[in-house]
Amino acid sequence: MKGNIVVSDNKKIHAIPCVSILRLESQGGYTIIHSKNNKQYVSSNHLKIIIRDLDEKIFFRVHKSHVVNLQEVQTYEKGKGGLITMSDGSIVVVSRRNKTEFLRKFCSK
Repeated sequence: MKGNIVVSDNKKIHAIPCVSILRLESQGGYTIIHSKNNKQYVSSNHLKIIIRDLDEKIFFRVHKSHVVNLQEVQTYEKGKGGLITMSDGSIVVVSRRNKTEFLRKFCSK
């Protein structure tokens, strides 16, 4: 796994340690990186570009617009796709298509 993800905003370039990433969220052409210390970083890179640098054993794309750190998932609420509660209390939707693979990875952690 790469040690950091480099993200540039209007004023600074940030090196975000991968271990500090809680989840990533796609919004349009941007990606919001939510860190464990409650900071948010906005990248102009698409989610699919950023996830190339993440360890697939730790990070999983649960929805077309969300990637989660499996180590930070607290609970899974059953449903058609389901809902995840992260360690910071945020709720993330799991798509029906990704549910089976998510549960396999989540239950084996």
